[in-house]
Amino acid sequence: MCGIAGYALPAAEERTVGDLLTMCRAMAHRGPDDEGLEFFLGNQPVVPRGSNPASTPHAHFAHDLALGHRRFSIIDPSPAGHQPFWAEDRTACLAINGEIYNYIELRGQLQQLGYSFHTSSDTEVLMQAYRAWGTDMLVRLRGFWSFALYDLRKRAVLLSRDPLGKAALYIVPLSRGVAWASEIKALRNVAKPGAFTPRAQAIDDFVRHGWRDLDHRTSYEDVVTLPAGSFAWIEQGRLGRPTRYWQLPSARVSEQDLSIPAAAEKVRELLFQSVERRLRADVPLGCDLSGGLDSSSIAAAIAETGRHIATYTVKFDEAHSDEEPFARVLAQRYPQAIEYHVLRPPREAFWESANDYVALMDEPFHSPNLFTNFSILKLMAGRGLRVSLSGGAGDEVFAGYSSDFALPYIRHLLRNRMVGRGLKELLAHSEWPAGLLLAKESKRRLRLWMSRSEDGGLLRTRGARTDSPRTDLQGLLLDLMSNWRMNYWLRSGHQSCMGVPMEVRAPFMDVDLVDYVFRLPVTYLIRDGWHKWILRKAMAPLLPEQITWRKRKMGFPFPIREWLAHSKNVFFGTTRGLDCPFLDADALRERYDSLSQTNPNYLWRAMSVALWWKRCVLGEELR
Repeated sequence: MCGIAGYALPAAEERTVGDLLTMCRAMAHRGPDDEGLEFFLGNQPVVPRGSNPASTPHAHFAHDLALGHRRFSIIDPSPAGHQPFWAEDRTACLAINGEIYNYIELRGQLQQLGYSFHTSSDTEVLMQAYRAWGTDMLVRLRGFWSFALYDLRKRAVLLSRDPLGKAALYIVPLSRGVAWASEIKALRNVAKPGAFTPRAQAIDDFVRHGWRDLDHRTSYEDVVTLPAGSFAWIEQGRLGRPTRYWQLPSARVSEQDLSIPAAAEKVRELLFQSVERRLRADVPLGCDLSGGLDSSSIAAAIAETGRHIATYTVKFDEAHSDEEPFARVLAQRYPQAIEYHVLRPPREAFWESANDYVALMDEPFHSPNLFTNFSILKLMAGRGLRVSLSGGAGDEVFAGYSSDFALPYIRHLLRNRMVGRGLKELLAHSEWPAGLLLAKESKRRLRLWMSRSEDGGLLRTRGARTDSPRTDLQGLLLDLMSNWRMNYWLRSGHQSCMGVPMEVRAPFMDVDLVDYVFRLPVTYLIRDGWHKWILRKAMAPLLPEQITWRKRKMGFPFPIREWLAHSKNVFFGTTRGLDCPFLDADALRERYDSLSQTNPNYLWRAMSVALWWKRCVLGEELR
């Protein structure tokens, strides 16, 4: 992981080095190891080779293209991996944020085609892959990335993001031309006037529904993202229409086409392959072990390969949010492979760091728990780690959330005339007590699921109606894995972990694994009352039964109600006198106590908007 920035103009302009330098320095936390700048006029670099443009930030010179990079060294940390990275014939120049996990295999293929290598970096492999295959290389890559590659022969910049969009790439119009960067804050000093106007619809969607980053847009009017799984060319300062090179499969096979043992074996094989790819690093790495099925599966897979791994588990004092006992059981299963560490982030840590963390995030975010994860990664980094493997995305890939998928699954069975099986699934559901659908709580959850809207009376304005995710099971799985959830999880998570910095690798997001699971019958995902059933079957031989067939799911737990009660005074002290046009400050104060118990997530989203407005929009300190 690193940080990239750049801009393209329709014609040469006199600009200073400082424009690009400021963009890169705004993301210095992403790349503490190195910095690189390149400027071009047509198909020629305009700063003499060997000079250091960063030493003369006020120098004016004519150019129409700039590429910048902040480096966080993971593979080949030697100076040979410096970016922007030039092709050996100097016909192309590349700045990338991300990792190409299958770079060893690709390098072997390219060597057979006659290409030579002068570094051991994945960056050089990507450059040579472009020279060999052009944009067709994208379907060969396994990893995550956002990159800008300037092809001097075409006089065009190629932008691309990985298939699922793990690495962010933000784009903004200039007064003339276009700019891009790994973080929104890097674009402020070059964007055209008005580009950073807060977008009312985005705030309404976020507070009322919990939706963010829909349709490649952000909380700002003219700041957008390049779509995941796509590439686009910039020519003469104009961004072309993105082209899709990959998308989620839309059709699934039937049970008659694939046996359960074969499916479970293939899932395990692909997960092990994904984990092994993500163990490639020239720096220390560890594993985030929550105690849940996903992170436990990854830790077990590492242990089964014979590797020694340091795992890190967060512990809360509140029993209802503490998964540490489950993580300990897994560590005891593999005592020779797992070096077990328990971390306790202090409760006050968020407010002590709010000024910097809210500024880091650039936009409102869904939960203070995101900072809990940031704190864990910070502690891991303090112990020398640079890479962490995470169980993220397992629930979206394998239909893990009962609140999202249970009722659509029952409806799917009924629509397909499997009434008996539907009743059986309803009664056998691992996370539901008998008769849940008749209980008051179930009716509330059903209404909430159908409306997907929460309104605690804290918004001053109401946005236009926004479409919702599809309600059929297959459509919902596709939507939540893309526009309606995963894009937000990835953008917020990427932003947070790179504030450490820490490269977080997610084996469940391997494109081969995702592609396979999204072709499985949905009845392999949810079965006999169990969500993520095929993953449980695949990993059952390797995991303790308490984890494999655990009934109560916590996700990444956090005692939100207790935290809100503890945070009331400091929040209102921090935002005293704030007048945010989207929020009713009086209602927020009057309803804080009741909402903290009845609708804590809605309350936090409103609080997050207030903090964002003060720190990021107004640019004031949070004290």
